[in-house]
Amino acid sequence: AYFATSIGAFQLNRSVVEAGGADADWISEGTFFEITEGGESLPIYSIDIDDSSDTFYIGTSNGVYKAGMNAVTKLPASPVRISGTEGYGFTMVSSNDNAAPYVAFLSSYDLFIYIPSTGALYSYPFFAGLPGRLTGFAWNGTGGTLYVSGSGFDSEGEPTPLGEGGFISLDMADLSADALVP
Repeated sequence: AYFATSIGAFQLNRSVVEAGGADADWISEGTFFEITEGGESLPIYSIDIDDSSDTFYIGTSNGVYKAGMNAVTKLPASPVRISGTEGYGFTMVSSNDNAAPYVAFLSSYDLFIYIPSTGALYSYPFFAGLPGRLTGFAWNGTGGTLYVSGSGFDSEGEPTPLGEGGFISLDMADLSADALVP
């Protein structure tokens, strides 16, 4: 299991997670890892693993990093920032394990869709406050539909100008190149 917390990102062995219980000391049992940029450690906000390729997608305060999995330690190996994600903090990342995989990255008001097979990255900004501040997303299993939820409030807790929050679905098959902004 992999965790992104305010004290750092870490990995726990399956046996520790399965043992669980109130006596479990996950912090001392965890193997911490970091993403560094210019000698500084970046806060890690989110982690997802594409199980079909053992690829990590790691959302940080300054972009999303892609890394292979070290065969021995099972930790991220040689992380590289995905071009076009710098300057954004990504609170959520999620890959679908579809035959045509996509990865979604979520910042406060922007949804990014990444296509690993081509390296293409598209941004999908949520203008006019609809569906409000983005709060979450999920794939429909291994399918190509992404469900996105939002609140009617901005990041400071103030109501958004036009949005009352909501829920939208995006079918990757229906999105044309014109619907996504490279």
